[in-house]
Amino acid sequence: MNYDLLLRCNLHIVAEHDFKVEHTLLALPGTKKEDIKKVQALTQCDNYIRKMGFEREATYDTAGSAKLIKEGNLVGCAAIASDLAGSVHGLDAVERNIEDHDNNFTRFLVLSRNPVTSVIPPDMPAKTSIVFVLPNDPGALYKALACFSLRDIDFSKIESRPTSVCILELLQYEEGRKKAQESPTARDAATSPLFRYTFYLDFRACEYDDNAQNALLHLKELSDYVRVLGSFPRGSRLIGDVRNQVEGLEVLPLSAQAQRAAAWRRQPSRKKSSSRRLKIGIIGFGKFGQFLAKTFAQSHDVFCVDKDDMSAAAKDLGCEFFPLYDLNAFAKVVCMRV
Repeated sequence: MNYDLLLRCNLHIVAEHDFKVEHTLLALPGTKKEDIKKVQALTQCDNYIRKMGFEREATYDTAGSAKLIKEGNLVGCAAIASDLAGSVHGLDAVERNIEDHDNNFTRFLVLSRNPVTSVIPPDMPAKTSIVFVLPNDPGALYKALACFSLRDIDFSKIESRPTSVCILELLQYEEGRKKAQESPTARDAATSPLFRYTFYLDFRACEYDDNAQNALLHLKELSDYVRVLGSFPRGSRLIGDVRNQVEGLEVLPLSAQAQRAAAWRRQPSRKKSSSRRLKIGIIGFGKFGQFLAKTFAQSHDVFCVDKDDMSAAAKDLGCEFFPLYDLNAFAKVVCMRV
């Protein structure tokens, strides 16, 4: 879903952040671990659940299970969620870091209307993300990867997924146009480019490096579609205008944030309270998304979108929630210039 959104929106990747996923066993205040009989099932904590012998119960999401336990005053029940969900819904952390593996990380991307490629210093380690579609020819992927390996450019990630409808329509249009140029009567003979795969590749170099430029030009000769999603510094480093904006944000301690968020939401004129207010959009409202909302909502207008119903958590944090099917409205609000 996120890859398809990147292709639909005219945005650039300007930074990345690897966020460690940590799960906490949450229950009503005063609950001890031996009092817990039922817990929300979560595959990432399967070994822990088996070891403790808890009865499993499915819920719509992790933060939602914490909300259900608090609202229903469910004694003897626990939720597996984040510390943030526990603090939002008033639950105690019975045990922390109960995930089966401690190397579970989620990669988050920082997006901007403007790229930062031109301001990356030559001596700064950089990474570039691209997307491309290859013709259905023997050895096509081997030839595409050779564009980089022959120039000693290292990969950090490559994955494939079914091509989105928007790219399929573009490829079909281009194929029909080419055939029509060759023979005006052959316009309707264009075959539908179904069952095509899109490749997402990250390589360890800046787009403007000479070797990278040559590799990309070579790749374009072999591919039906190529797009650079962004060049950015490695290691969660922000540069350029994005860094200036983030450094100007007021970051409050999480302990004081929840109290001030409630007071801020009660102010009728909160949108006029600061001349530097930004419109911040968060795609995905899980643990990290709620952390960002909790950090920024005091001084800026925060909007979020998620495939699950996170409206209650968004309301508690003082931001506006959009369901995934209303993505166009979310983009219109966030991207509208003020």
